[in-house]
Amino acid sequence: MLKTAANSGGLPMEVFDGIRAGVRADTAPTQQRFREPRMPAPTTPFEKFRDDMLAAGYEEVLERRWEPWTLVATHTHPFEASALVVEGEMWLTEQGGTARRLEAGDRFQLRANVPHEERYGPQGAVYWVARRAG
Repeated sequence: MLKTAANSGGLPMEVFDGIRAGVRADTAPTQQRFREPRMPAPTTPFEKFRDDMLAAGYEEVLERRWEPWTLVATHTHPFEASALVVEGEMWLTEQGGTARRLEAGDRFQLRANVPHEERYGPQGAVYWVARRAG
């Protein structure tokens, strides 16, 4: 324990300062070693998503950004879509189904030509989507 007015039997602050200095000196080479890159910098998360989806047979991968409170009325796409929500929140409703709330980290898939509606939350949303002919 530290020597204080209330604890006269403790060790002086200089003792603790010496211990801290010794620990810093002993760990400095280790800390430096861990800071050195050992392999090339990883690709960005989007690049990894893109590479994975292209390898899975998707033909196109892109980022879609939606403004807050956007409503996209019921529509279809001539392609299959597989997506990952990365920001914000949205609700996806396939015709005849219930709305699914999706937020960052959630994935969704749509088959080609399936009628659906999209609604976006108060911050809008961003998702990465892979498409292939349906």
